[in-house]
Amino acid sequence: MDKSEKQYDKFLQDKVDRARESLKSGQGKSNHQIESEFARRRSVSRGEADKQ
Repeated sequence: MDKSEKQYDKFLQDKVDRARESLKSGQGKSNHQIESEFARRRSVSRGEADKQ
């Protein structure tokens, strides 16, 4: 593994660690919450929000 691969692995692990800490502290959202929010956004962007 070269230096750039090691740097990327460290970056990625740090990102995962921060995300896990965020979830533990109650700042995260469930997959269901994310999917629901983006379904709503897609609906609004298509002009379908008024039809619901």
